[in-house]
Amino acid sequence: MSAVIAIRNAIDMLQVSDLEHIAPLREAFFQRETVLKTEHKNAEKLRKQSNSKRLTLLKKIQKIEPSFNYDEQSDPDLQTYLTEIKNKAVEDAKALRDANLVSKLSEQITSLPIPDGASVEDLKALIKQQKTIAQEQKREQTNRDKFRKLYDAICEQNPHAGIPAVPLDASSEQLELALKDARLKRDTMKKNLQEQEKKRKTQERATKKATEELEKLELKAKKLSDKEAGIKGTNKNSHYQAFCSWIKQQLDDGIIDQTEIDEVGGKGKYNSKRWTELTSEQKKNSKSPWNIPSA
Repeated sequence: MSAVIAIRNAIDMLQVSDLEHIAPLREAFFQRETVLKTEHKNAEKLRKQSNSKRLTLLKKIQKIEPSFNYDEQSDPDLQTYLTEIKNKAVEDAKALRDANLVSKLSEQITSLPIPDGASVEDLKALIKQQKTIAQEQKREQTNRDKFRKLYDAICEQNPHAGIPAVPLDASSEQLELALKDARLKRDTMKKNLQEQEKKRKTQERATKKATEELEKLELKAKKLSDKEAGIKGTNKNSHYQAFCSWIKQQLDDGIIDQTEIDEVGGKGKYNSKRWTELTSEQKKNSKSPWNIPSA
């Protein structure tokens, strides 16, 4: 029996002797009514929240799965089902994204074989490997071009150095070794030529010196012969003779380099050239070094 029926039955059983208790009972009813109204309000609020939550769950489920059939499932069951289809949607999306990525990555691989069932990570590794190979090939070609250019230039500039030919398909390492050998042969040839030129100039100076000494001896012998025969020599320019003697002393002292004399064709020509560069006053000036008597 409900409390309402019991109270209604109890009201009819009240007696005059119970009159004094009616007012407190009425106050108790009012207080209980207030409590029940509050509980009713809270219950309605909870019911609405529950309905709103359920409606939200249903909307989320139907957004992912429009064909979902609501059959009075509980909120926990709906939440579990929503989690499951969310996870499945994420997995499907990832699978689709991976498939698209596999296709996109596969298009970038042009020089390496792609194994069946290759994953995204496998394809990324192949792309990295392909890039590394391409960089190595580019570096190899750059080095080949550089070494070939330097090697060909040395061969062209030094055709008599005995530099062997290098195949057109030689690697950069082979060309680098060939370049080192070509430089060595070039330097050896230049050194030999320099030594030969040095020996030639030394021999030329020795021959010239011997010729000059012979000419001096011949001139001295002629002068002696002329003197004995009573033949007088021709009058010479005393200033020029002093100048020539001074030049010889400069050469002996190392102030004038022998190469300067060799460049103009010998001592006589050198003396004449230097003499013509002087003015008449300089030639005869008593203060000119060749006109100053030695102590």
